[in-house]
Order: sequence, then structure tokens, then C-alpha cells
Amino acid sequence: MMEYLACFLFGAVVALTGVKVGSFTNGGERQEAAAKKNPDPQAEDDRDEQRRSKEIDEGIQNLMTFSVNGKDGFDVGGL
Repeated sequence: MMEYLACFLFGAVVALTGVKVGSFTNGGERQEAAAKKNPDPQAEDDRDEQRRSKEIDEGIQNLMTFSVNGKDGFDVGGL
């Protein structure tokens, strides 16, 4: 019975060692490919934030300049 347990543990150690070695050898290639795909994630975030800021500014400008029949809704005095 102890021989089976020893063989099982030895097989588990060999399998886990193979997984570790495989992750180290393949992990570098994945990181290089990811670095080529997204060279600078911070720059991409900055561009997205600038685009959103520009869209918000444009929307506010559109709201402030909207008018119907020459009236913009900010007139004081009713009609």
C-alpha cells in the first residue's frame, strides 16, 4: 500500500513540475505578445479619458447653444 502512495506522490510531483516548467517557458512568450499588442496601457487609458472628456464638453456645448425659434430657454420673463 505504501508503494502505491509513494508512486502516486512521485507522479503528482512530476506532473506539477512539468506544469511549472511549462508555465515559465510559455509565460515569457505570452508576456511579449501582450506587450506588443498593448504597448502602454496607461497611454490607452489616457486617450480614452481625453475622448470622454471631449465628448462631455461637446455635449454641454450643444445643450447650452440649443434653441427653438430663437429662444434658448434661459430668457427671463416667461414667453
